[in-house]
Amino acid sequence: MEILLKLCASLALAMGAIFAFLPGAFGLLNFRNEQRQAWLKHLATLSWWLLLLAHPLALYQLWQADTPYRWL
Repeated sequence: MEILLKLCASLALAMGAIFAFLPGAFGLLNFRNEQRQAWLKHLATLSWWLLLLAHPLALYQLWQADTPYRWL
């Protein structure tokens, strides 16, 4: 049962990563083109990269940790 839950969570994280890549990248590009303030552009880019890096970290924690559901 635990493996089934981990597989379902992995699928959800993979779908979230795909959603972060495609619409997130186009939204980031649109936001960066409209903003005039450089610090907002950098903040948006940093937050997008942190979102992208969170997905592999969450997958790693899901499969390696003893109690992964507490972390998620």
